[in-house]
Amino acid sequence: MQQQKRSYLLLVFIALLPFSRSMAQKSAGQVPAPSEFLKFEVGADRQLADYRQIASYFKALAATSSRLQFELLGKTTLGEEMFMAVISSEEKIVKATQSKGSQIEP
Repeated sequence: MQQQKRSYLLLVFIALLPFSRSMAQKSAGQVPAPSEFLKFEVGADRQLADYRQIASYFKALAATSSRLQFELLGKTTLGEEMFMAVISSEEKIVKATQSKGSQIEP
C-alpha cells in the first residue's frame, strides 16, 4: 500500500515537471528545479520524494507563481495535509477564485 502511494505520488510529480519551470517565475523570485529543491535527481534509481517533500515543493511553487493555487483539502488517513494544486493561467486562477468566493454555502 505504501509503495503504491509512493509510486502514484512520483508519477504525479513527474507529470507536473514540465509545468514547474514555466510557472516558477514571478517578480519575487524563482523556485529551483525539482532536482535542486529535493537535492537528488528526480527519476533516479532508488530515489523517491516522499509526500512531505512533494507538498513542500508545491507550496514553494505556489508562493512564487501566480499560475499555481495550493489548496488544503483536509487530512489523509496518515494525518498528513491532503492538498490540491491547481495549475492554470493567471486569468483562470483569478476567475475561479472569484467565482468560488461568490458561491453560497448550503
